[in-house]
Amino acid sequence: MLGLFDYKNAQTEGGGASALSKGTESEYDCQNKNSQPLKSSWYSGQMGAGTVVRSAGTSNQWSAPHRALPPAGG
Repeated sequence: MLGLFDYKNAQTEGGGASALSKGTESEYDCQNKNSQPLKSSWYSGQMGAGTVVRSAGTSNQWSAPHRALPPAGG
């Protein structure tokens, strides 16, 4: 599954060149309700546009997926 984070302000996660968006590819194990990130790429533009300013692969680290929180005041 692919996920895209779009930042309002440039981010420098882990140092290096600033990025306005980050795409992450993750793998899911539905039976055991676990997930693991496989690869992340940071982009110079918003919504995955521009050039890749850095990328990183990850090791085999399964974890329980994050659950969305209900909206505040809802």
